[in-house]
Amino acid sequence: MTIVESTLVNKYYHDHYQGNYCSCGHHHRCFEVDVSNWSPFAPNGSKSMLTGATVALFACVGFDLVANSAEECKRP
Repeated sequence: MTIVESTLVNKYYHDHYQGNYCSCGHHHRCFEVDVSNWSPFAPNGSKSMLTGATVALFACVGFDLVANSAEECKRP
């Protein structure tokens, strides 16, 4: 299989399978929106949202660091 054929197969798969799966999930959830939950968008301010995003980022980076370090061990 050449690169061009592989690209065409990947494009077909993405367009027909991944695209349909994502679009079906979004269409079903559009009707479950409760806009009354949007009124206090950031009750603690944007600083608390940034703090939460920072904690999540460092948790992911820390897990990746531990996983990669364990992979390098001779006798884990």
